[in-house]
Amino acid sequence: MDHTERFKGIPMSKAMRAMCKEEDYAFLRSLDERRQVLSDEIQQVQKELEERHEERVQELMTVQRRHQRERKEKERQRELEEMQKEKQEQWRNQAATRAAAQERALRERADRLKQFRDFQRQVLEEELGLSSGENSKVLEDLLLRI
Repeated sequence: MDHTERFKGIPMSKAMRAMCKEEDYAFLRSLDERRQVLSDEIQQVQKELEERHEERVQELMTVQRRHQRERKEKERQRELEEMQKEKQEQWRNQAATRAAAQERALRERADRLKQFRDFQRQVLEEELGLSSGENSKVLEDLLLRI
């Protein structure tokens, strides 16, 4: 209360001084009340800011978790596609190997049949005493009946 010291020299009645003192106290009380209200408002605003901050943090965490789940899902999907492609490639290789083996077996069988037919022709020619050029029609008919 600096002003009390400054205004000591000003002549005033006791009643006036008491009124000024009361006004000073009332003013100071109103300042304290205002300070308290402002302090409460500041605390409320800080609390709201903290709540908003927490909400944003929660939202960010939720978004991060969702992105992470999506990334994992994409990775899993990519792995599944790769596995499918690999299985298809293996199946194609196996099918090609089987087809090649069957083709080889058929060629070998056809070669053996041809060799057997040639052998039969040779035996028939020897038994019938035919030369390879003459009466080939008769020889073919006999081979077809056998």
